[in-house]
Amino acid sequence: MNYEGSGHGLARFLAKARQGQGFTVGALGGSVSIGHGLKRGMRYEQSAYSELNMHRIVFDYLDKLFPAKNGRQIGGDNTKRGANRFVNGAVPAIGSDYFAMCFGHHIPEDVDLVLVDMAINDGFSEKGAESYETLLRHLLALPNRPAVINLQVFALMFQTIATGGDIHQGISSYYDVPTVSLRNLLLPIILQNSSYGISYFDHPPGTTELDREGLGTRHISAKGHGLIGRLTNAFIDMRIRDLVTGLYGAELESRLVPETPREQIRALQRFNTYEAIPAIPPKCLSAHSRSPTLIPSTNKGWFKYLIADQPGSIVSFDFVTAGGLVQLSVYRSHNAGLGTAACWVDDMKDKRVIIEARWDDLVSIGYTVTIANDLEDGDHVLTCELLEETKDPQKKHEFRIIAVIR
Repeated sequence: MNYEGSGHGLARFLAKARQGQGFTVGALGGSVSIGHGLKRGMRYEQSAYSELNMHRIVFDYLDKLFPAKNGRQIGGDNTKRGANRFVNGAVPAIGSDYFAMCFGHHIPEDVDLVLVDMAINDGFSEKGAESYETLLRHLLALPNRPAVINLQVFALMFQTIATGGDIHQGISSYYDVPTVSLRNLLLPIILQNSSYGISYFDHPPGTTELDREGLGTRHISAKGHGLIGRLTNAFIDMRIRDLVTGLYGAELESRLVPETPREQIRALQRFNTYEAIPAIPPKCLSAHSRSPTLIPSTNKGWFKYLIADQPGSIVSFDFVTAGGLVQLSVYRSHNAGLGTAACWVDDMKDKRVIIEARWDDLVSIGYTVTIANDLEDGDHVLTCELLEETKDPQKKHEFRIIAVIR
C-alpha cells in the first residue's frame, strides 16, 4: 500500500455490497487497464473483460464475497437491475485530462466503486496533477458517493522511474483515496535481479533480458495484473475485517459516515477558510464513447473517429459553454506520422491556436489543449483546419481529434 486512508469510503461501499442488492464497479485507465499485455493477439473488447484483467480480478472477488440476488453483469449497456455489475471504461493512450471531464461516457453515473489507473499516462507534471484532482472531485461527487481506489501500476521505459502516479499520491491522500502500488512491491526485487521482472511485463516469448528501452516495460503482463489485483483484494479484506469488528460503527448501513465535502478547497490552490469551490458539471463531446457524441456540424475531409490526413481538411463543432472555456483533446505522438492543425472559435480566426500533434516526447498519448478561456456563455462554434506545415520528418499530416471539452 502507498496510502490506506481512513477507510470510510470503502466501508460505505462494503456495507451496501453485503446487503446483496447489487453494486456497480467501474474502471478508468489507459492501455494497461484495457488489458494490453495480457495476451498477445487478444482484442481490446476481450482483454477489457478478461478474467486476467486486474480490474476484473477485483470485481470477481467482490462478487464472490457479496453475491447479488439477481446475479452479475459483465459489461453491456443495458443494466440488469439488482445485479453486481462491472464496466471497464478504459481507453488506450488516454489520461486524466480527458477522463476528468469525459468519464461519464465510459462508466455509469450510479457507480459504487471506481478503480482508477492513471499513473503512467498522466506523466510527471503539474498539468497531470491538476486534471487528476479534477477527476477525483467529479467521481467523489457522483450520486452514490462512490468509493475510489487508485491502482498504481508502473513502467520502466521512460526517462525517469517517477511518473504521474508519484504526483497523484499527494492528491489521492488529500481526498482520502487509497492507493495500491505495484511498484513498491515489485521494483526493489527487480533492482536486485532484473531478470525477475521479465514475467511481470509484456515481453515477447523467449526474452531473457529485461527490455528497458522498448515497449517491453510499458505494459504489465497477466502476471502483473494478477499481482496488483490480489494486492487490491488483500486491502479490501483489511477493510472488511475493520467493518466486521465495528471500527466504523455498528449502524453503518443506516447512518452517514464522514466524507470529503464536495466544496472542499482544492489541493492545488492557496489555503483559505472562506471560499467554497462549487462543483463544475463535466461537459464533454467525445469521439471515443460507445455512442459518440462529437458530431461535426460541418465536415470536409475528416473521417471515422475524426481523423484527417489531407491539408485543407476542415471540421466544425457546435458547443455551449457556461464558463468561458473550451478545450480540444487530440492524439500526440513522436513516431505516428502526425501533422499540425489550427483551431479557433466562431469567427475569431485571428486568435487561432496552432496544435502540433507530432512532438518530441516519446509517449503517444491523448493531450488536452485550451482553445479559448474567455468566451461569453452560450452557443459557439469550434473550427479546426489541417495545415500544410508539419513537424513530421516524413512530411505526413494525420491528425486525430478525441474530444471537445467545455
